[in-house]
Amino acid sequence: MKKKVLIWEITGFLVVCALSGVFHFIYDWSGKQTWIGFFCPVNESTWEHLKLLFFPVLIFSAIEYIWIRKESKNFIAARVTGTVLGMFTIIAVFYTYTGILGNHYLWLDLVTFFIGALVTFLYTNYGMKRYRDVRLDSTMPEPVQETVAEEAEGNVQE
Repeated sequence: MKKKVLIWEITGFLVVCALSGVFHFIYDWSGKQTWIGFFCPVNESTWEHLKLLFFPVLIFSAIEYIWIRKESKNFIAARVTGTVLGMFTIIAVFYTYTGILGNHYLWLDLVTFFIGALVTFLYTNYGMKRYRDVRLDSTMPEPVQETVAEEAEGNVQE
């Protein structure tokens, strides 16, 4: 399990970094379609650039979940937490370095993004290992837990 999950997390980091590069330009390539602006940055603000982490991570996570859901009971909780930490890291690092230097630089913006993406996938890997026996549904009422467990095992009768 450990090796399979680690491979997925390394792949995820690389895929998200590549996808974010493409997502950065999709809005302009689309002729500035409004609906594209919901998923891709429409200007150079920090808030808009958080979309570059969030949506590629969301896409990759949906694919990853299909393949590792049986190895990790808490993948969703770990990934959500990792993504929030990654986004927070981007904000914190960006405003810290621009506050110190008085200006922002493209190469530092890229490094900031890569650090945020790295935090996302490192925490997801850590969270899945550290809290592997904690289920996201452990706070649900017992009948709901049983239904969820049956659905996960494919034992639901319709």
